[in-house]
Amino acid sequence: MTSGRESLLPRPLSVSIPSTPPAKVTAGDRVDFTVDPGEFTSAEGYSPVFVFRSDDGTQRVSVAGTDYQSAFRITISSAVTRTWTACSGQFSVFAEASDGTDRRTLLTGRWQVLPDPASTDTSDRRTLNRRILDAINAKIEGRASSDIASISIAGQSLSMVSGLELIRMQSIYQARVRDEEAAADSSGRSARSRIIEPRFPR
Repeated sequence: MTSGRESLLPRPLSVSIPSTPPAKVTAGDRVDFTVDPGEFTSAEGYSPVFVFRSDDGTQRVSVAGTDYQSAFRITISSAVTRTWTACSGQFSVFAEASDGTDRRTLLTGRWQVLPDPASTDTSDRRTLNRRILDAINAKIEGRASSDIASISIAGQSLSMVSGLELIRMQSIYQARVRDEEAAADSSGRSARSRIIEPRFPR
């Protein structure tokens, strides 16, 4: 029989593992998810491999998956994702199963990698379009910005642009930044799409 004091002790939390990859990953965070292998299970001789590659080519990580209930599980440690802080911010993601002869693609997609908030890296991680828009906004608002003098558009220094032309550029780069952010969100969601019946050339 347990005492009243023991009954008040907190119970261990049960952590569920997502069945799809995350749309976004914060560098430095542990990544853990599962993938449905379909008919390409370990019982049939297949082993899973997960590959993550940054768009700028600076990062490529290949991780062997493990069996987890009726799925394949992928776990990437914080130590590994912490090295992603210097990448371009977009990763291609592939999940494959191989029996040593044949390969089957289980999942393909993209996800966004966000900067590590605990990192001491102070490099500018904005896209070029975002930098230009921020500099345009700073000039319109009369704020100082080092980018105003360093950025040139169509051969003309931003510091020499004013009036209606500056407003026109602001509209253009606002649209470009919106497109970039929408594309990032869309590519993150696409990482959740699973290929049900992959086909391969014979």
